[in-house]
Amino acid sequence: MDKFLPLRLRVLHFVLREVPALLGALGIAACGSLPTPLPPPPTEWIRLQISPTLANQTELFSTCTPPGFGLAVQQAGGVSFTAGQTDLILQWGAPEPVSGFASILGTDSLTVVVHPDNPATSLSLDALLTTYAGKLPAWDWDYLGQNPAPLTAYAYSPTLDIQRIFNSAWPTAPSSLNREVVLVPGPAEMRTTIATDRSALGFLPSTWVDSSVKPIRIDPTPPSWQKQPILAISALEPQDASRAFLLCVQQGMEP
Repeated sequence: MDKFLPLRLRVLHFVLREVPALLGALGIAACGSLPTPLPPPPTEWIRLQISPTLANQTELFSTCTPPGFGLAVQQAGGVSFTAGQTDLILQWGAPEPVSGFASILGTDSLTVVVHPDNPATSLSLDALLTTYAGKLPAWDWDYLGQNPAPLTAYAYSPTLDIQRIFNSAWPTAPSSLNREVVLVPGPAEMRTTIATDRSALGFLPSTWVDSSVKPIRIDPTPPSWQKQPILAISALEPQDASRAFLLCVQQGMEP
């Protein structure tokens, strides 16, 4: 029928019929290409100080952060938050004394480890402590009843929670380890070192042990090394978001 319309009427007819559909299609395409709006930045934060022994739990901490809150994590030994701004302190083992609020989130045990190629499967507790006290005749696995090979003992700073737990095996803990003992900053560095040093002897929280290192049995195993509590400590009992965060972490750490 359009062929019988005058030219002007045909143009007008096309505009009225086709342009709205074209505009609608363009509108849909434009709306479909808009990026998804980003969530607003958090206006409130949970400030968390953790021991390096808990650095393997950062994914859990992130998952447990309540919606609308940010999580600021500082490892002990780093630059501290402003005084009074730390909401929660998480560490392995109970400090003495515990002041304020403390809650058990889970437990972990201390495991002595060596390089996977080391044939040793066990050590006596006395031999282990003699090694760290630097009282062996020489730094060699031969003096621990093993095949002759160089021996390097690794430990941590005496202020770190895992070192305090290790030291609890002594009737009277030494003020310092033998100077030949090599100190590492935390379990991440300990695991990497043991995995690459065939002479190595060290120790980790059990949750850090994987196939890159080899656990060995200590006879007898000190009770103070087994199932030590992972604690959340704060000046006051946590409320609202901090409480929800701790409950979530507690559930995540349950075996």
